[in-house]
Amino acid sequence: MTTHASNELMSSIDPDRVLAHLDELAQMTSDANGAQRLCWTPTWMRAVEWFRRLLTATGAEASSDPAGNMWGIVKGQRPGLLVLGSHLDSVPNGGRLDGAYGALAALEVLQAAAAGPPPHIGIAAVAFADEEGARFGPSLGAAGLTGTAEPEWANLTDGDGVSLHEAALACGVDVERANSASARLPGIRAYLELHIEQGPALEHSKQHLAVVTGTVAMRRERFRFEGAANHAAATPMDLRHDALAAAAEVIAAVRRIASAMPHATGTVSEVRVLPNLWSITARFVELIVDMRAPTDDGLADLFRQAYDVAASVGAALGVRFESDLIRQHSAQPFDAHLVGLAERAVRQLGLEPTQLLSGAMHDATVLASALPAVMLFVPSRGGVSHVPAEDTSPEDLRRGVMAIGALADLVLGEA
Repeated sequence: MTTHASNELMSSIDPDRVLAHLDELAQMTSDANGAQRLCWTPTWMRAVEWFRRLLTATGAEASSDPAGNMWGIVKGQRPGLLVLGSHLDSVPNGGRLDGAYGALAALEVLQAAAAGPPPHIGIAAVAFADEEGARFGPSLGAAGLTGTAEPEWANLTDGDGVSLHEAALACGVDVERANSASARLPGIRAYLELHIEQGPALEHSKQHLAVVTGTVAMRRERFRFEGAANHAAATPMDLRHDALAAAAEVIAAVRRIASAMPHATGTVSEVRVLPNLWSITARFVELIVDMRAPTDDGLADLFRQAYDVAASVGAALGVRFESDLIRQHSAQPFDAHLVGLAERAVRQLGLEPTQLLSGAMHDATVLASALPAVMLFVPSRGGVSHVPAEDTSPEDLRRGVMAIGALADLVLGEA
């Protein structure tokens, strides 16, 4: 086994530079309502081009791939690539740290690598495209790198009727070629990602760093209820076919079903009602139902229960129910050896590592199905994320940057 100088990268890392970059990005791409880096928009493109300039300034080779991912690479002495990264896109009115923190920490590790002698293998920092899937559903960038992007994604549309194909093409990305990005995959030895927790566990336990052991199973579906529009005052209660009444019972059931399973979640946060007028019973309702569970079987059971409620309520109210899949991921464990190295990295900072299972999906979730991957979490103040109030203390942000640098050193030490 080749020996790598202990903490060679970590000793050159400047966490304050990451904090300064986070502030600069927020000033450039946020407004009074939060971060506005929705993917495939001019503001997101401005962030990506800014990231490209920062990559180039380190001396790294910067380029984008066919899935819209932005890469900076420092070549190593031998073939192979250690990749660190996250994403720059945000949800509408989002937080300043989600994704951006990990991408800019990766940039900092890359800068440390570029300033020293060539590493044993190459090091890359990557900002993945469309991790959030907030506009069209899928996470195109990571899917493209793993060759799992599906052709029908090109036809998905946003609320304004714009297709993913059209939106991505305006940013120079042809969705039909996204899987060509997977040409890089065989050379990647490992993927490391630093992220805010987006939940309350670390803050509640007064821990500063967590090693993420994997992500839960997740499925998002579109539930549709078709009833009949009729006069709200003149139609007797027992003769109406109110789609919204049926949907309301399912919304309550999703919460009840998920609450009964440990570590599961169930969310209905998007509702569309037609005709949506006070004087008319609802003819049509569409819900986006997102449920997550620690295991694939557990998730399947959650949805079976939700289907049963929807079918039963629909039959009772004379409302037709159907559903279709938007997005799903199996429960994804992270690489056990990398988890062990991550725990060693945390101990190097004088902290005892804690393990967490992530309820949120990440780029690492997609990549872990194809290559060794692991994540580190830092606390989120109040457990808040995806909103302007999203925040983490500067001290914890610095600790995370140092920890990901230490982890990169340990991985390179085994290269």
